[in-house]
Amino acid sequence: MPVAYAADDREPTYVIDRVSVIDVTAAGQNAAINSDRRVLIRAGRIATVGDLTLPIPEGAVTIDGTGKYLVPGFWDMHAHLPAERAYQTTVLNLMLANGVTAFRDMGTDLSLPELKHMKAELAGGKLDAPQLLASPLLVVSGREGRQSAVATDDAHFEVETAREAENLVDFVRNRHIDFIKIYDSVPRDAYFGLMRRAARLGVETGGHVPMQISVREAVAAGQRTVDHARELPIACAPGVAEELQTYYLDQPEARFVGRWKNPAFAKLVGRTVDEYDPAACALLFKEMVAAGTYYVPTHGTRRFDALAWVPEFRDDPKLAYIPTEGRAEWREEAERYGILPWSVRSDLVRFYFHGLRLTGDAYRAGVNILVGTDTPDSYIIPGFSYQLEMNQLQEAGLPPLAILKAATIEAARFMKREGDYGTIAPGKVADIVMLSANPLTDIGNASHIDAVFRAGRYLNRTALDGLLDEARENADDNND
Repeated sequence: MPVAYAADDREPTYVIDRVSVIDVTAAGQNAAINSDRRVLIRAGRIATVGDLTLPIPEGAVTIDGTGKYLVPGFWDMHAHLPAERAYQTTVLNLMLANGVTAFRDMGTDLSLPELKHMKAELAGGKLDAPQLLASPLLVVSGREGRQSAVATDDAHFEVETAREAENLVDFVRNRHIDFIKIYDSVPRDAYFGLMRRAARLGVETGGHVPMQISVREAVAAGQRTVDHARELPIACAPGVAEELQTYYLDQPEARFVGRWKNPAFAKLVGRTVDEYDPAACALLFKEMVAAGTYYVPTHGTRRFDALAWVPEFRDDPKLAYIPTEGRAEWREEAERYGILPWSVRSDLVRFYFHGLRLTGDAYRAGVNILVGTDTPDSYIIPGFSYQLEMNQLQEAGLPPLAILKAATIEAARFMKREGDYGTIAPGKVADIVMLSANPLTDIGNASHIDAVFRAGRYLNRTALDGLLDEARENADDNND
């Protein structure tokens, strides 16, 4: 695990001097930069943000912010916490070194008690690690021999009927679990039973849109997030969406097969682009805005689909941070794409870029976008994938300020924690990223990290490089 500190190991008061503070709540990019600010950080929080006449407390550690830019810490709103302890450390180190100060877990092999312990361990800022914001109960469809959904502390639960789904929602509420993560294979009746009960009891839901459900139905049912950039392209080609839904209803066992491995799905990928219906898409976006549905596209996962067969993609130097076993699993997954017909591979490339376009359209229509990565899925390298995701959102057409909002204040609002996080303002928790280049001119500059504050603990570039070194060493140890 990351380094822990004693409760009486108090951080000094820090002053960041002559720095530019970016206001992520500003209406436009020209109004977002406040130059020549003096920022005081005390006892884990931002004490004051003022001009250069602000007094510097005696004994404060002064950090020269000349030419630097302060932004709130980034939140990864779709990540997965590994169960293996050394790999946990690697994931957390790589996240924090890339400015990710908090993350929303979307399914893990840890048990519920283990997740509760991890959440408490990461909450107080006494570890050099991002905060675990929320962890779900993962709901998948059951098969023969499945365990009772309410008789285990497993974080994965299986339902097949509406009654089982309703009981599961009761269990989630009684156990004070943060939310329910929905997966592909949940059958239609169970899904709607779950959603009705969740709405009645105020239990949050999000994640995948099940194969037997349309995106519009999920939005109408109250699913709070729609995750992954495969959903909008399908929904915006209504003929394809209906054909797929009918297939999965008529072939219920097919919902247990990953979409990309299912021939019925693979052959329709190109058609989602060719049969794109702008009017249907505009209606969907209008419904998402009205329902308050958030979209978490995780474009990196579709980028993997598009590029998995390319040798340069599979030989990314940053794979040095990933243990041998994980790297081998990723390569095996990538090689499955290499044997696909060229027509399918080219369709996957088109699907990826079409997904980027639709994310931009969704943003312009007023849909709330959050930044998520699906780390550490295949070739989704923790932390670095977050920087890549922001770059892909820029490629999709989101302006840099909108991306920063999605990465910070919008994520905090989604979690109902904007009172403590999401902006650089007095009283907020000092989760801050200091950049050496202006991210408002190019979001790629968000990777030019000079320092990170995590709950007021200062990690300069040397400390951040130490986190990267530890991650590489963990991989090396595993590789021996």
